[in-house]
Amino acid sequence: DAMREPALACLKDMLRTHSGRFGAFTEHVLLRLLAAAHACAPSREVAASVEEALELLLSISDPHRCIAVLVPVLVNEPPPTLQLAIRLQSKLVGRFSQLQLLSILPQLLPPLFEAFKNAHADVRKAVVFCLVDMYLVLGEQLTPHLATLSTAQLKLVTIYINKTTKARADRLDAPHI
Repeated sequence: DAMREPALACLKDMLRTHSGRFGAFTEHVLLRLLAAAHACAPSREVAASVEEALELLLSISDPHRCIAVLVPVLVNEPPPTLQLAIRLQSKLVGRFSQLQLLSILPQLLPPLFEAFKNAHADVRKAVVFCLVDMYLVLGEQLTPHLATLSTAQLKLVTIYINKTTKARADRLDAPHI
């Protein structure tokens, strides 16, 4: 951990200041950071630093390339890497247009639905938030794609969609001081 923290600080600085240099290596860096997150799971500080580096990488990278890396991770990795990959995918969803997101739903949803059956509650919670983020982009266009969810799963997703859309509406209606 003593070497990881300064290395991650250096990587984050490079991502901020030399983002163009990472284009050719997006997939490789993303996979290495996911592996680092798994390796340093016991250390909260290092894990948070890895997650921050991952978020920086995603913010400067082509979302299609990042999704192409994350989908197999959702299929193949156990928690906590699975949960992290779902959270990262959730962050990427908002960067797609409705048409783009609709076109990749057949790739995204099956691994998410499988993760929704995971024994770990945190994984299932991450899936719900990811589906809510998809709904925020697609609106009711997402609903037919959720037909394979169980009644309980669909009810849970609907509750969180309603909470999120109400909270957004309340923020928009709030007087600006």
